[in-house]
Amino acid sequence: MFLFTVCSGFLSAEWENITFSNARGISYASSELEKPCNLMEIGRYSPINLMDKDISTSWVEGETGSGTGSFVFLGTGTEIKKYIVIYNGYEQSMSLFTKNNRVKELKISLYTGFTTDLDENQFGFAADVKVYPETKNILLKDKMGPQVFTFPFNLDKIKEFRDTLTQKYLDDKKDDIRIKNSKLHIFYFLKFEIVSIYKGSKWDDTCISEISFSNRNPGEFVPLGEHIHNIYADEKNNRILVQTLEGSTVVLADGLKIASKFGVTGKGEFLTLDIQETDSKISWVILIYQHGFTGGGDIAVSYHLWSLDKFMEVPVSLMEAYGISSYSTFFFSNKDGFLYLMTDEGKKILLDNIELDMNQL
Repeated sequence: MFLFTVCSGFLSAEWENITFSNARGISYASSELEKPCNLMEIGRYSPINLMDKDISTSWVEGETGSGTGSFVFLGTGTEIKKYIVIYNGYEQSMSLFTKNNRVKELKISLYTGFTTDLDENQFGFAADVKVYPETKNILLKDKMGPQVFTFPFNLDKIKEFRDTLTQKYLDDKKDDIRIKNSKLHIFYFLKFEIVSIYKGSKWDDTCISEISFSNRNPGEFVPLGEHIHNIYADEKNNRILVQTLEGSTVVLADGLKIASKFGVTGKGEFLTLDIQETDSKISWVILIYQHGFTGGGDIAVSYHLWSLDKFMEVPVSLMEAYGISSYSTFFFSNKDGFLYLMTDEGKKILLDNIELDMNQL
């Protein structure tokens, strides 16, 4: 299912062509343990497990020996995120974690990929790719739980590389029927190569449970496997905090950061946050933003829906697409086992539909 080939025909020698899986995200691995012979099947230890937000599953390399030199490609999309979050080893249990190898050092390479709608196939899609001429190595701790790393490459240099590469690609492919007759898509992906390992006590297979990309600072996301049981306003620091049953306290929303996005200067001007309502499962929360001036005058109140599963605000543009303004008053309503968002004007929106729309963002 995960094909890796270097084209020798119509492509320039410096372009590689890779067929990616796009199930649950863009991925390709050099090997996987117990890989199915049927290309239509997804294996138990597929690299897809790295993106399923479930630490009870894992990508396990399938090479003979400890797995050093094995690698996985993961797409980051059209933008670069600030942080890389890695759950090392097989985190389904402490027993599986210690019995299998864990990664000690990873080599990271950045690629830019080019593909068109005509490159789609039954397994995923093919892309012409080129690697950024710099690599970085990171050291992981031998522990369970999230390990957060700042994106290791210079963003300005990456943009310059991408722009130059895009023009070269268009020049190289100016006679290619794919480029003439279909839309060109450009994306980034990272290669994670195992350099060294922590030895397992029983099996010589190296595992990674999850790799994700985030713009949220360390301490601003709920670790996978933990469960939210409380959300409250930290009035002193103007933040909304989330507590988990496992003992983590995490920042959901920071008033200072939101204020800067609103253009609040801080000079005689303020924006504060408060909680209006959460649903019974603590999956959604409605936050109230209050904007005003210390010298007096009216205070503008707006309402904002946040997803606790995704740990992000539902974009105002998406709410407006449902006909809901930030200045509308809305609340939760349960009916026939479904959760709805209701407004004072009588609008009724199924929260499942909003979640589906957010998955496309």
